Amino acid sequence: MKNKKLSMLVLLFAMVSMSFNPVQGEMDTDPAAIEFKNKRLKIFTNLLHDKQGSDMNFDYVAYITKDMNLYTFELFIQEAINCAGKDGSGMVMMKHLFMANHILWPNEKLIDIEEENEDDMMKYPDHIRALALHEAGHAIATLYSSAGDFLYIYKIHLQSDSTRNEYKVGANYIMDLFQDEADLTERELEDYAKVDVGGYASEVVFQQFALENKQLDGNDADCFGAHTHQILKKQSSGIVGLKEQAEETAQLQIKIFQESCQLIALHKDKVEKLALALLKKKIVYADEIYEICGVEKPKLEIRKKSA
Repeated sequence: MKNKKLSMLVLLFAMVSMSFNPVQGEMDTDPAAIEFKNKRLKIFTNLLHDKQGSDMNFDYVAYITKDMNLYTFELFIQEAINCAGKDGSGMVMMKHLFMANHILWPNEKLIDIEEENEDDMMKYPDHIRALALHEAGHAIATLYSSAGDFLYIYKIHLQSDSTRNEYKVGANYIMDLFQDEADLTERELEDYAKVDVGGYASEVVFQQFALENKQLDGNDADCFGAHTHQILKKQSSGIVGLKEQAEETAQLQIKIFQESCQLIALHKDKVEKLALALLKKKIVYADEIYEICGVEKPKLEIRKKSA
């Protein structure tokens, strides 16, 4: 607990320093600084994300951090690695919550909410609120998945003999990477897929509540709209590693998405609580997620690799 508080104090100091010290210009033209950042970003993205492209690939993280000075950049990357690399139960959540965290970072300065309005989500800009709800949806799907111990899957792989360049951490590749060594069941794979689409489910559920004031019809395959359907079709060949024909796989995706929407609707109040915490606190740790949602943190054993 002391280390976590110290880490947050250091991070807070860095954030405050940035607000008084614009960092554009110098590091963009300093070859040594650029080389250093590029090396760190390659290590970071190879460690946490697959090379086939994810929501946090090299170019994306480079864009997020482009205006940070070297000191703050190093703190930022190290904090992300610490959060995602040390707490096995927080790895899945950290990957998704990181996305919402970065957009609230001081160097972007996208929002400026008066303190008395911090608890009113409607005071935040639509796109910021939507992003927070999206990321909270991933975390809620993680909390209420029936598999549970998939939270430790990343930790298993980090302990394996594979080289870092072989790491694939995206949920889309879970079947390829972990089925043999973690003995995942089809039920667990579907749960993992729910986590992957939980963010989209959250967006759709809240849009539906806002526009029509009704819950989603789980039997209506079109309830989540063409845009999300296209995303699911794009992911369908990898999200649970299925090799069937595209239409058959798409039907499974529809089923998984409907279940995700129902899950998010059922726990709508907790999604809102978590999204608001994200908007207010910038960074939310795994332990805090359990506390915010009123869920006891499970005591799970790390799975043994198959012989």
